[in-house]
Amino acid sequence: GLYTKLIQKFALKNMPDGGVDSYLIDRQVIDFLKNLNQNNSPLTELILWSGFEYATVFYDRKERTIGKSRWTFSKKVKMTVDSLLGFSYIPIRFITLTGVFSFLLSLIWIFVLIIQKLTGNITIDGYTSIIILLLASFGITMLSIGIIGEYVWRTLDAAKRTPTFLIDVVKRGDKNE
Repeated sequence: GLYTKLIQKFALKNMPDGGVDSYLIDRQVIDFLKNLNQNNSPLTELILWSGFEYATVFYDRKERTIGKSRWTFSKKVKMTVDSLLGFSYIPIRFITLTGVFSFLLSLIWIFVLIIQKLTGNITIDGYTSIIILLLASFGITMLSIGIIGEYVWRTLDAAKRTPTFLIDVVKRGDKNE
């Protein structure tokens, strides 16, 4: 349930409640998926992302009576990470916002440290300059990583060569047209 909610909120709004256990797809969807250059992207998410129409068939999920599932916790975590990284820019945007916040916070703290030093509240020699250097370096580094991450995301998105639109049906006019 948590996985489904995360994907619905941050990646694919059309993920059905309760997730997807199995699906039946036609040749058009299969051909489309074969032409995608996707690695580490879960098939279910690719199908939902493709935008083809789908229908939902509800059923009662029975409890397993024989055997043990090989769907381990680590596999679930990997699929969650793959889904969020493959279909959402939220992780990169989080790093960028952390960088902006860190940079602004370091500027404020630097200002506070300078005032503390000038008023004589900091008496340790070199403390203020070292802390200012550390704060400024951390803020600039986090901001830079976020900006580079945004560029990498855009480059990755372009390198995937995923189509910007899909043609579902081609309708031909009459011979007289």
